[in-house]
Amino acid sequence: MFDRPMLAYVKGDRLSLAIDAGYSSLHVKDFYEAIEAADFRKPDFTAITHWHYDHTFGMHAIKGVSIAHKKTNEFLRS
Repeated sequence: MFDRPMLAYVKGDRLSLAIDAGYSSLHVKDFYEAIEAADFRKPDFTAITHWHYDHTFGMHAIKGVSIAHKKTNEFLRS
């Protein structure tokens, strides 16, 4: 089994939110497959909790809009 951070999904009436993007596109793919298997749609937003690689390296593969704190965003840009 992989050493992966836990990703979370919050389902609202109109929108949905993922918590963190994981460490790879494969992690995002596996997460989205689990979401779809539960009959939920892909997240509209993904909130990034912090800049560590295992929470951000999958950002290129997410659908929707990513959200991060200003300091996290600045760190990721550098």
